[in-house]
Amino acid sequence: RHADKCVVVDSMSIDTWIKTKPSLVEGKPPIHFMSITAEGSDYDILKGTFHNLNRIQYIDFGYHWNWKWGDKSFKNLILRLKEKGFVCYFTGSNGANLWRITDCWQEHYEVKFASSVACVNANIPAAEPLLNRMERLFLETLKRKQ
Repeated sequence: RHADKCVVVDSMSIDTWIKTKPSLVEGKPPIHFMSITAEGSDYDILKGTFHNLNRIQYIDFGYHWNWKWGDKSFKNLILRLKEKGFVCYFTGSNGANLWRITDCWQEHYEVKFASSVACVNANIPAAEPLLNRMERLFLETLKRKQ
């Protein structure tokens, strides 16, 4: 609305940024945790992390009605993350509930609403304890909600 107050900011993808950090390039060490808080640019940031997703053990990001999510397919994102080995969950606001999205897709998930998503990489052995814990919490959530 106020174009005169806008400023052009240089940006780069996570994949490009990683190339500028020798400690992240040499030997390609694991990336244990990636949290994205980007006012709706979460989808684009994840897209720009494509070449390094296999190194990331855990990702959390937001999904909502912000205009930047407007034409983006949440289902497509979840399927792409699954192809890279991720199992994704909606997180409850109090941290006591998880609802699995991966392999539990419901068409109404495409409706844009404010939510947090947590994904763990099942292809990384070191992430297996976290995946097991998240899956147990998901099953406990289902039992409580019946």
